[in-house]
Amino acid sequence: MRYVIVGGSIAGASATRAIRTNDPEGTIVMVTTEKPFYYRPLIPLIIDDEITQEDIFFPEDIQKSHGIQMINDRAVALDTEKKELTLESGNMLEYDKLLIATGSVPLLPDVPGTEKAFTLRTLTDAHKIKEAAAGASRTVILGGGFVGIKAAGALLKLGLNVTIIEKLPQILFPRLDQKSAAMVQKKITEKGVGVITTETITEVLDDGVSLTSGDVIEADLVILAIGVSPNIGWLERSGLKTEKAVVVDEFLKTSAEDCYAAGDVVQAMDLVEERPAVSVLWTNAVDMGKAAGTNMAGGKKRYPGLLSVLNATEIEGLPMVSVGAVADEGGEVFIETGNGGYRKLVFRDDRLIGAIFMGRLKNSGIYTNWIKNQTPLGNLKDKAIKGTLSYVDFMPKQ
Repeated sequence: MRYVIVGGSIAGASATRAIRTNDPEGTIVMVTTEKPFYYRPLIPLIIDDEITQEDIFFPEDIQKSHGIQMINDRAVALDTEKKELTLESGNMLEYDKLLIATGSVPLLPDVPGTEKAFTLRTLTDAHKIKEAAAGASRTVILGGGFVGIKAAGALLKLGLNVTIIEKLPQILFPRLDQKSAAMVQKKITEKGVGVITTETITEVLDDGVSLTSGDVIEADLVILAIGVSPNIGWLERSGLKTEKAVVVDEFLKTSAEDCYAAGDVVQAMDLVEERPAVSVLWTNAVDMGKAAGTNMAGGKKRYPGLLSVLNATEIEGLPMVSVGAVADEGGEVFIETGNGGYRKLVFRDDRLIGAIFMGRLKNSGIYTNWIKNQTPLGNLKDKAIKGTLSYVDFMPKQ
């Protein structure tokens, strides 16, 4: 059996492990344009040398341990009837089973001058920003998501004046609600990061950016971090069914025979919202890759769906976990504050559909699993609200 994986990030790595577990003898070929198998969420920390490049590479040499044939090239076309992949080099690659794991590409605002700015999606991007920052004193970051905020923190440590511009009224939407986002904003502004909301840019200039208000902010370095889009442009003539991204069934199989997809490039069902969604989250890509690889190798592993919000991180000493419909105010909402912490639970009938833990994370894993499983709470709902749930509550009764 000849397996071909297009893309060398975590979805491809996770699929590789699953394939090799179920088929020790099959040939695995991976096509990737960059050095594979590193922890992409950590790349902002490269900018200020908080970690080294070696720190973000997987400790396991997956290429050697799983016998992968690596091809440093880019897939540009797919013929699912002939089971042929066309590469940028002009070479053709045949497959028995194919995994599309080409991830996502940065979104760019439709304004003049974006070629003068940087994006932060790959390890190469991080190195380019680090190099540019060495000769800069002022930076503007467009986008108040986690990538933009973590980049701001790194550049601030390098001594740059940093301003974040966010189009929405709050940063970190929909990862946080207004109250918790305000707590994060307070933390980063106290450190010296400027934050401008309800504003965006109209042009990237040689020495800064112009805003919709007409103001100009001077900057030597501009970073665009407004989000990403599934990398599906190369599949235009493949015949695969695509909508927001590649459409798959519950086994991560595409509309073509022997062709699967996983990671940012996939459109799957959101477990809470119960509608098709696209996720750019590492944890979802891990689970998708595991299921897709198992099924490619003859297994029958169902992928239940994704959570569009599933984050655990720390910003300026403030730890936080957000899961599910945290910005949803339409359900039954319970909020607890005090002692620098914030806890929010969102219920829909007898199910927990969203949770935010900020400052104090005790038992947040229990709530995360309950949201993932969408299990009725029953008589445990009151304990969930009071914050007294523990793992004992989930043990089988004797």
